Amino acid sequence: MLAPFVTQLASTVWGAEPMAAKNLVLLSFGGGLPDKQLGWDSRPPSDVNPMRSFIETSEWSYHEALAPLAPWRDQTAILRNLSLNLVDYQHSGGYGLLGCGGYGDSERTEGHAPVGITFDQLVAERVGAQTPVRSLLFGIDADVNRATNEMLFARAADQPISYPVQAARLFDMLFADASVSQQAIDRRVLARVNADVNSLRQRLAASERAQLDSYLASLDAFDRRRSSTQCLAPGAPTGERGAVKEFPVMLDMAATALRCGLTRVVGGVVGGGNTHYHFPALIGPHIGTELEAQGYVGEHGHDGPELYDSARTIGWKWFSSEVARFLELLGPTLDDTVVVVFSDGAHAHHNLENSNWRFVVIAGRNVPIRTGGRMLSFGWDVGWEPLNPDSRAVASLWVTIARALGVSIDTFGSELGGARTNGPLRELT
Repeated sequence: MLAPFVTQLASTVWGAEPMAAKNLVLLSFGGGLPDKQLGWDSRPPSDVNPMRSFIETSEWSYHEALAPLAPWRDQTAILRNLSLNLVDYQHSGGYGLLGCGGYGDSERTEGHAPVGITFDQLVAERVGAQTPVRSLLFGIDADVNRATNEMLFARAADQPISYPVQAARLFDMLFADASVSQQAIDRRVLARVNADVNSLRQRLAASERAQLDSYLASLDAFDRRRSSTQCLAPGAPTGERGAVKEFPVMLDMAATALRCGLTRVVGGVVGGGNTHYHFPALIGPHIGTELEAQGYVGEHGHDGPELYDSARTIGWKWFSSEVARFLELLGPTLDDTVVVVFSDGAHAHHNLENSNWRFVVIAGRNVPIRTGGRMLSFGWDVGWEPLNPDSRAVASLWVTIARALGVSIDTFGSELGGARTNGPLRELT
């Protein structure tokens, strides 16, 4: 329990400035995020070629698909056409998207194996190692009988991470032991630690004792938060299955975990991977729409552009509504959190290009990322041509976010594939 204090003390000795802990949330909705639903089509006309040039504008309007996120516009930056060159990229970037290198899903049911660590786990190693839950990963899959899935997240090459795709499984993982007896055990452990702390204090200089007292006060504050209403475990899932029933419950659990310091890294996925196998039927959002007779909203990738467009709008409206509710649940914790909303399928059902990745970045007020309601569109990086100076890579976004979270890296990505640009994204700093 004193390990974080020792780390902080050592950093201070070497002249490092203490930094408030920050949180990372990655939320992916499979099947693509097209320009229309992104809000790109609402921007003023431009006389420059958006495929070749960088365009920045604050004059754009939310499409109804993302309109629930409008209250956080001033804290939002929308990024369009970030590049990432993946092998066998078809329906999903798979592990390659968060790993910035290697393979997409091709036409495989479960995709290719990861070739390196993914961004969420890199951050978890640095900021999540001292939390009870190193990283909280979960999702929803088309197969309601599936208990876990492996997609997007990896510890290292050939080491994918399984995550629960049932709300009940996630609840048991987080809160099954949150009982009176467990709290009694915690108190006995703290009593023993206090004895060691009292001995330690006598051997510290005054300034070091002050740091120790500050750290112990933070532990005490955490214990009080855990006992308060905002840290009470949410009610156990009812057992109702399906994306519309389960994903909101999962987000409730994630918000509780972040508020109470149980974790600092969250990853949530709806229909991650090859959408033909993993995208769930959304039952509920279809009511009152042109898809009501069908009985659900699906991925509709091969059903023609009009049906696909309608399904994307309805699906993203549901997803962004749940994200908005999650942001509200975070309360003040959002100030120290960066939330990235995206599709692991890039901009459409099929993707054969490498410069069509787009992200909605919502940064808390204490997170040093420049947002301001801007939409940034970058030039395409065409692999067989000289590097386009207006192109930027997905890797640069991850580097920028990592630095904002206090994780000092200069580049990110696997040696296999990736992108021709890396390093911080100056447009967000």
